[in-house]
Amino acid sequence: MQIGLRSLITEAGTDYGAMMAAAGALCLPILAVYLILQRQVVNAFVRSGLR
Repeated sequence: MQIGLRSLITEAGTDYGAMMAAAGALCLPILAVYLILQRQVVNAFVRSGLR
């Protein structure tokens, strides 16, 4: 992923718009998994604090 973002930096300059769009798109799968599993994540933190 970082290699793909790095390819947007060239000698001619950096395409910050494309870089930010790609970085945002790379965050979406992680966010989607968290939103789907949010209840399990919160329950795990609650149970670990009760021990």
